[in-house]
Amino acid sequence: MTDDSHHVVIRWLLMCLKNLLGAVLVIAVIIMLVTPGQGLLSILFGLMIMNYPGKYQLERWIIQRPLIFRAVNALRAKQGQSPLQAPSDH
Repeated sequence: MTDDSHHVVIRWLLMCLKNLLGAVLVIAVIIMLVTPGQGLLSILFGLMIMNYPGKYQLERWIIQRPLIFRAVNALRAKQGQSPLQAPSDH
């Protein structure tokens, strides 16, 4: 095996682990929804770290909610970051 093939294998392994972690979080959160806990935040985190078709559209839909958009910009301001611009509809 060459160094390039090691790099591809490592990248593929890390992607699989990231997706597995996201899936485990989503499953754990479904359990948390019927028990006390931070279920919805954990679902969002799990969905955002996974790779799947339609992820970009889901992210846009979530950030376009006015309450979410304001909260994200408030967190960015608290960290000294410039606010996000509202996504366009195209």
